[in-house]
Parts: sequence; structure tokens; C-alpha cells
Amino acid sequence: MNHRLIIPTLPGYRDAFRTTVTENDARAVLFYPRDERYVSSNGVLFCGGEAVTWEQLFEQISNPAVNRPIEEPVLVYGLFSFMYTHGDLRNHVAIQTTESRLCRFLGVSSGVNGFRLIEKMWQFRYVFGVIHNLGVFPLLNLEVGLDGTVVLRSDFFHHLLNLMIAERIRYGQNGRFYSKSVYADLVAARNKPAAMIVIELARLIAICGQRGHPHISLGELAYRIPQLAEIWRTPKETSFQNRKLRRAFEPVEKLLTEKTSLMEEFDNLRIHVPELSVSKPKAVMRITHRGYKGAS
Repeated sequence: MNHRLIIPTLPGYRDAFRTTVTENDARAVLFYPRDERYVSSNGVLFCGGEAVTWEQLFEQISNPAVNRPIEEPVLVYGLFSFMYTHGDLRNHVAIQTTESRLCRFLGVSSGVNGFRLIEKMWQFRYVFGVIHNLGVFPLLNLEVGLDGTVVLRSDFFHHLLNLMIAERIRYGQNGRFYSKSVYADLVAARNKPAAMIVIELARLIAICGQRGHPHISLGELAYRIPQLAEIWRTPKETSFQNRKLRRAFEPVEKLLTEKTSLMEEFDNLRIHVPELSVSKPKAVMRITHRGYKGAS
């Protein structure tokens, strides 16, 4: 299986599949409110029947007490990638498929003891995609037929893709607005913070390209990954937080090797992980390599 995740690399769209704003010019972000009274209609977000202003919305998005991390963060990338690859997402907001076809693309198991894909997708009805100055849209509407058909509908993905395509020439290298170095079966990884670290590292490497040597501090990495930031916010002793932090990083190298093509693309790619401690958020993770394999 060689299915890939689409990871946005354009400035302004790097937060599009996560519940945090890390860029000053962010165009898109996810909102997963703890309060389930939120609904969106015609691009407008309502809470308890009252329209939410843009000012109120961005205050709530930036508040982790309101905007919670998504339980299956990599699945968001997976669903966008499936709809982009198997449908006409640029011109249509919906695609009809089957659960088995989705599972094959994502590399997840089906059945009673499997990944429970349909159940996890249903939870996305409480997640909203926010596009600045355009509107707020449901992340995913889902229809499951008795005959096994599944209809995925995402106005958010549709609008997001068209915006990225429109701006790719201005920002993208040779018009490219995403990285495809991560395999889609990363969705199945049990360690969600580790999987998101892999996605962030893949994005950094794609942006820097052949000659760049990206680096990022632990604090900045946590800022970009809500699941990782939760470790710092856990009301536990420092020793407990450090164990959680080490657990988040433990499978990263293995996932980079098995769930990405980066090791095949770059010569002598190395990830240098600093001392992992919540008391040292400025400690820097560095990535080194000798350029693309086969490059002169």
C-alpha cells in the first residue's frame, strides 16, 4: 500500500487540520468546542441560537478550555486525502464510497474489534472548519447506507482546497501546496501525539527542502500540536508529565522510518531529540541530512 496523506505546507494553511492557531496570517483552523450547542448554517456559527461573531470565535479558538484537541487528529488528514485523491473535491463537496474502501486507503482494520472508523467519523459532526473571512463549516457530514455505501460531505474541505490551489503559485514551490511524504496508514498509529509529531516534522522538512536543516523547540512543537500541549497542562507532578512526554516521542523515529518515505528521499536523515523535560521547553529538536538521494 502506498497511499499518502496530504499535509498542507502553504503559509496560512498549516493550521487547517488542527485546533490551534500558530500563524499570524492563518486562514483556516479547526474548532472543536466542548459545548455541543454549536451549529453552523450557511457559513455562520451559532451557539444556543445566537450567532457567534468573528471576534468571539477567535477568542474561543485560542482558549484550550473551550477548543479541545481532536481524539483522532490524523484521521482529519486521512479523510481530506481520501476525498482529494478519490473524488472531485475541487468542484464537489461530497463523495460516495464504502467503509471497506476507506479502511483500505487509511490502512485501518474493520470489524467489531477494528478501528471503528464510522463511529470515529460520526464524532466529527461536532467539529467545525473555520476559514477566515469566508465562513464556518461542518468538518464532515456523514451518511451511511444499509447497503454499505458511505457518503462523505465536507464544505470545509471543498473551500479549503480551492483556496490553497488559488494561492499555490504565490507561495508554493513549483505550485506545490502540500507534502505527500507520509503514508496514510499513519492514521492507525495508537500514539496520537507521536503521529502528529511525525506530520509536523514532515511538513518542516518539506518546507526547508534539500538544503535546509529544520529545527524546532519542544515548546513550539507543543504549541503546534494540541495533543502534545495537553501534557504541559496536565495537573500532575513533573515526573508524571515527563514520562508522558517521553512516551510521546518514543515511537517517533520508528514511525518516521515505517510510515513515511523521508528516509528513502533524504541521504543520512537524522532526527536529533534533546533532553525531554517539560521544564526545558526551549530545548531544540534538530533535523539533519545530506540532501536528496541521487541529487548531484
